[in-house]
Amino acid sequence: VSLGYDRVRFLAPVFIGDTVTLTYTIAEIDPQKRRSVAEINAVNQHGTLVGVARHLLAWVDNMG
Repeated sequence: VSLGYDRVRFLAPVFIGDTVTLTYTIAEIDPQKRRSVAEINAVNQHGTLVGVARHLLAWVDNMG
């Protein structure tokens, strides 16, 4: 379950017609708290980092 986003930063402008590629990497796992944190990087077609964020996740048990 998504707990939300943290440290969202827009580092450079993005224009109509730009191609933006996102990289989503699991950066931290805490099995005791049943949570994880992912790092998100957004890069335009020129290789410029245009945005970053952290995605906070809570694990749920859907087995019963």
